[in-house]
Amino acid sequence: MLVAALEKIIVWGSLLLITASALAHGAVESWSLALVELSILLLSLLWGVHCVVAGRVKLVLTNLLAPLSGLLLLGLLACVTWQGKDGVRQGLSWDAEATRLATFTLGCLLLAFMLFANYLITARRVLFVTQVLIAFGFALALFGLLQHFTWNGKFYWLREPLVPPVSPFGPFVNRNHFAGYVEMLLPLPLALVWMKAVR
Repeated sequence: MLVAALEKIIVWGSLLLITASALAHGAVESWSLALVELSILLLSLLWGVHCVVAGRVKLVLTNLLAPLSGLLLLGLLACVTWQGKDGVRQGLSWDAEATRLATFTLGCLLLAFMLFANYLITARRVLFVTQVLIAFGFALALFGLLQHFTWNGKFYWLREPLVPPVSPFGPFVNRNHFAGYVEMLLPLPLALVWMKAVR
């Protein structure tokens, strides 16, 4: 019973993570990125608790894991710095601190990828997540249009941005981020239509 409850919490938490990260200005501000990373770490901790309670580790490894892990390893190598002969810190990266932050974010996203690959695997769950994301994308597009035509300089008509956005759309600071988000969601309804046409 606890195993099933933990699994449901992880699945719903993963779905909430996907949607809430878009609502938090696309996780581009430091507070929203930190919230997304913290959520991923919390879900990963729950994954570990789930494995302990279940008494087994079930791990689905996808073909994308190797190149993504290689990219993470490259980021870790770029974080290495050393003291030069002149006493100045040197490294493979021009900005080692920014590289560390980006590598940490990449590591968190790799954990999220592993969570999704291991918990959103049944046909029923995949269909449910697909339907939720389609509905969310549609609602987000409507919200973006509404906010675009009633823009008062504040996100959600309440919060002033830290830096005045050039081209906001919906909760995104940059309308191109919104376009990219919708482009990632667009194949989902097309796949459902195609699957029904094939049947």
